[in-house]
Amino acid sequence: MGRDSVEPVTQQRTFTRIAGLILLFLGVLLGALYVGAAAWGDWEALQFDTLVAFRSEKGLSTLRCPVLMTTGETGTVHVTVRNPTDRQITRTVRAYISAGDVMAKREFMERVVLGPEESRRLSWEILPQDRVFDLFVLVRVYLSRSYRLPSEDAACGVLVLDLPSWRGGVLVSLVVAASLLCMGAGTVLSRRGLHRASERVRWLVRNGTAMAAIVVAAIAAGFLGWLWLETITLILLFLLVIITAGQAVYSA
Repeated sequence: MGRDSVEPVTQQRTFTRIAGLILLFLGVLLGALYVGAAAWGDWEALQFDTLVAFRSEKGLSTLRCPVLMTTGETGTVHVTVRNPTDRQITRTVRAYISAGDVMAKREFMERVVLGPEESRRLSWEILPQDRVFDLFVLVRVYLSRSYRLPSEDAACGVLVLDLPSWRGGVLVSLVVAASLLCMGAGTVLSRRGLHRASERVRWLVRNGTAMAAIVVAAIAAGFLGWLWLETITLILLFLLVIITAGQAVYSA
C-alpha cells in the first residue's frame, strides 16, 4: 500500500477517534447532569422535617419519587408498605410534602391494615407549587412502629423545571438514553485503531471509559435509590475529571 493510500486511512482513523471521544465525553456530561440533579434533590430532602427523621429507627427503602417534573404537570410519589410477619398488623403511615416554603408542609396520614406477608402501595400527588427555593418538592414518609417492626422513614427531592410544555419522565428518558448511547458509541469509535494512536490519545480514551463506567454505576444507583453510592460515584467522577483536565493542560 502506497503512502498516498495510507494517509487517507490514517486521517479517517484519527477523525473516528476524535468523534468517538466527543461522543464519549458528551455522554459522560449528560449522565453526570442527570445523576447530579437526582442526588442534589435527595440531599436537600434530608434537611426536610428532620424531627420526624430523629424519631425513626430504620431507613425506609421503598419510597420512590420522580427525579424531576415540570411546571406543566403533577407528579406522584409512592411507597410500598410491607408486612413480613405471620400475623395481621396495622401500620400508621405519615407523608409530609413541602408546601411552597421550607417551613410549610402538607401532611397526610393513613392507617394500613396488612395481613401476614401482605404489602400495599400508597401514593400521593405532588404539585409544582409545592416546590421550595423554586427548585425542589421535598417529601418525607414515616412509618410508625408496629408489633416487632421498627419505625422507618425516608426522604426524597424532586427537581421542578420551568418547562411547561414538557413532561419530566420524557426529559429523564431522553437524557439517560442519549447519555448511554453516546457513551456506548463513543467507546466503540474511540477505540478503533487505538494501538496506533499517541500515548496522550490512549490516556484520554482510558480515562473517558473509566468516567463512563462511573456514570453508568451512578445512574444504576440512582434508579435503585442508593443515595450514598450515587454520591460516592459522583465524587469519583469529579476527581477523575479534575485529573484528566489537569493532565490535558500539562501535556498541551
